[in-house]
Amino acid sequence: MSVRRRITHTVSFKTVPDSLGIQPGSYIRVITAATSYNAAANGAIQDAGSLVSINTIDDGTYTALIYNPATSDVSEKQITISGGRVTDSSVYNCLFTLLSTTVSKNVYQVEQLTLDEDGLVNVSAVEVPVDSSGASIVAKDVLNDAAFRVLE
Repeated sequence: MSVRRRITHTVSFKTVPDSLGIQPGSYIRVITAATSYNAAANGAIQDAGSLVSINTIDDGTYTALIYNPATSDVSEKQITISGGRVTDSSVYNCLFTLLSTTVSKNVYQVEQLTLDEDGLVNVSAVEVPVDSSGASIVAKDVLNDAAFRVLE
């Protein structure tokens, strides 16, 4: 019951077989980064570096997608905002969206390894929920005598 309660997802990916070093039952850590889009983090950088945006953007350095209408290029850049102005003149007269990245570090147990026709290894693994010290939460549930009631 703890497995059904705690496990929320699985992961699958392909990798090269060189020195893979895992087998079904092995534990692996997978780190993912997801960048989300927020319409309120869009705006324009005017010719003097001043920002036009729905929200006030605090001073700091941000990762942004920059669209240059003169060249139709889109690039990811670090922009520094100071006093409501962008300090990098190369992005003047451009549109921007600030990126927000979330990094997840999860532990998984390998369930299946298969060799693909293109020579890559397909890895399928199920999440192993762990606490801050890396101990399995499912194992803690099972080993907790107070969580069980004996029926006779």
